[in-house]
Amino acid sequence: MSGNGLELLKRWLTTREAPWMVQFLKYGICGVLGVVVYAGTTYLMVSLWPERVAESLPDALRSRNLNIFQGIAFVPANVVAYLLNRTLVFTPGRHRMSHEFFWFTVVAMVSAGFGLLATDLLIRFWSVPNWTGTAASVVASGLMNFVCRKFFVFAK
Repeated sequence: MSGNGLELLKRWLTTREAPWMVQFLKYGICGVLGVVVYAGTTYLMVSLWPERVAESLPDALRSRNLNIFQGIAFVPANVVAYLLNRTLVFTPGRHRMSHEFFWFTVVAMVSAGFGLLATDLLIRFWSVPNWTGTAASVVASGLMNFVCRKFFVFAK
């Protein structure tokens, strides 16, 4: 890559004004960091209270308890994702910061609801391990987030 190409890439990575694909890549990196907080918080709670999600429990109880842990983990993960996305990816748009955070959280909650549903269904009907349920939650919720955030929350 030439010197001009490197400068262009550096500018794209350090500013919000970048092509859609670069924005999506940066969004993905922010998302991975949010997922690390989410999965790390969930793992911490599973480690502290393993009896609440033991595979020997009835699937309905294990699923409910894991969903509670995931719901708690949602809070710090959402704050981290919002701050990173607002700083690195999206240009603040038509909403004040408080409204922007509110709508960001609404989108995240709806998406997380789909993720929790995926966890619940996989555990109840297929008795999948806890990590599979958590992975399904992340994938299901991540699919709708970018589009909703780009075209609604941070729209100009």
